[in-house]
Amino acid sequence: MKKTLLFAAALALSGMTARASAQSTDAENPHLERIQSGFVVAPDFKFSEMDGEPANLLGGYAGWLTDRKLFIGAGAYWLTSGSGGPELSYGGALVEWFPQRNEKFNLSFRGLVGAGTGTLGVDIGEFPEPTTFGGHRGRGGRFPHQFPSTVLVHEGFFVAEPQANASFTFTNWLRLGVGAGYRLIAGASGLESRFRGPTASVSLQFGKFY
Repeated sequence: MKKTLLFAAALALSGMTARASAQSTDAENPHLERIQSGFVVAPDFKFSEMDGEPANLLGGYAGWLTDRKLFIGAGAYWLTSGSGGPELSYGGALVEWFPQRNEKFNLSFRGLVGAGTGTLGVDIGEFPEPTTFGGHRGRGGRFPHQFPSTVLVHEGFFVAEPQANASFTFTNWLRLGVGAGYRLIAGASGLESRFRGPTASVSLQFGKFY
């Protein structure tokens, strides 16, 4: 019986010593912190330009933030002007890197790579000749007067959008982000310069930030 009591006392003493050692290690290493990772979702509004005119886009992105330093996800955006005129929508994979972690303020660099579609008004004379519309052929923009001088052209394209960002953390789950970037377009049949343009964005980010 005495041996059993002595053995139990030894186990209890060993556990207390281990806990004390762990607390001592934490106290000696105050800079050690648990890696914070989690899912982030953000509605995003972009002030932009398309075809020389102001263009506002509504969208958002979502993905996984690892160690508060690397975000990998996807995003998508749509022009808010509605149908019946110029249109633009695009989306793709999104990667964001935070050079330094901070609980209140962060700078980061983001890149979106993907594809999209858009619609623009194009002067008939810009089409390769001859061009056919509704069974009638025209050459060099010389069409019968009953035809309009411009037509709406729908194009698909590739898109890349680099962006620099600043974010301000209000709580451990809410952050405000602002950014500036540029929408690069390729493969739009000669309309690339009209679809591309600078962007400025504002987003509300929901996730686990610290």
